[in-house]
Amino acid sequence: MSINDEKYWIKNFAKASGAATVTSKKTKVLTTDACGPAGYDTAFNMQMSKKKQISENNAIKEAQQVLIMKKAWELATSPLKQVPMNAIMAYMSGNSLQIFSITMTVMLVWNPLKAITRTRKSFQPFINATYQKLMQPMVAYVLCQCVLMLIAFFKLNWMGLLPTTTSDWIAWEKPREFTEHVVHSIH
Repeated sequence: MSINDEKYWIKNFAKASGAATVTSKKTKVLTTDACGPAGYDTAFNMQMSKKKQISENNAIKEAQQVLIMKKAWELATSPLKQVPMNAIMAYMSGNSLQIFSITMTVMLVWNPLKAITRTRKSFQPFINATYQKLMQPMVAYVLCQCVLMLIAFFKLNWMGLLPTTTSDWIAWEKPREFTEHVVHSIH
């Protein structure tokens, strides 16, 4: 390649100051001794570009935090999407003691309990956010799982398996102590 080749040659604006830099298009100019226009302050420009870069980095970090919290709240409220389906399934399975209705009710209790015990694992992708901000979605997630368990407890009550009446507790009731006895005598 010759110096006159257009692909090789880059104009040298620093020629007046005595520095000659010739590079190809594949490599960047590493040193330039070119003078800026009148009134141009390179130190001020460098300082402003650093400030701009720092503010852009802060804006990116804030946007990422907002996105992380948005996704955490989506995960926290996702059990509420299951409430209508579980309520319809609980209603349609009937109130009699059959294997299907019992299995359905056990799953309505078991799945939310399992999800509550795995709350920290569910929110593991969002842990890089501040933990204090992440506590609210985690508590909301547990409360939403409790709503799902509430459907199971309604189902257990409809099936008559929850001890809610006094006749369910009669075995533990003490018999009444009578202070007086009335005896009828025949004359």
